[in-house]
This record gives sequence, C-alpha cells and structure tokens, in this order.
Amino acid sequence: MSVNRCRDVVNYILERGVKCIGTDGPSMGSVNPEEATMTHWAAASREGVFVEFLTNVGALPPTGGFFVFLAPKYENNHGGPGRAIGILP
Repeated sequence: MSVNRCRDVVNYILERGVKCIGTDGPSMGSVNPEEATMTHWAAASREGVFVEFLTNVGALPPTGGFFVFLAPKYENNHGGPGRAIGILP
C-alpha cells in the first residue's frame, strides 16, 4: 500500500482550520493521477479549496495581509478560472 503524503499534508492543514490552500504549481498533489485524485478528494470532502498556478504569493507579509480568490460558480464543476488578489496592510 502506497503512502499519499500530499493527502496527509492536506489533511494536516485542514485539521488546523485552513480552508484554502494555494500553490504556484500546476496542481496540488502527486503527478500520479490516483494519488492526485485522493489529495483533491481529501480537501473537497472537508470543504477545502485549492488554488493553483499562483504567482507572487511570497510577496504577502507573514501577517496582516489577505489573499482573496474571486471565482465564478460553475454548476456541477469542481474547478475553473478566477482572479487571485493579494491585499497588503
């Protein structure tokens, strides 16, 4: 049985109250499709959201800044385009 470390990390983060996880990568999770699916399922089943392909997230300060992701709601869809906005203090 293989260990899905990405899923475990997502569960760890969500258990601490985080609801939105962002990455500058093209996808959350493994390049292995089955493991990637399990990572996404771990978040979706706990009302967590992933935002992928972000840039300049490191420009936000450790505290006091905000990250907002504006996305239209698509019926029966698990993803789509949107606009990421960083708000500085």
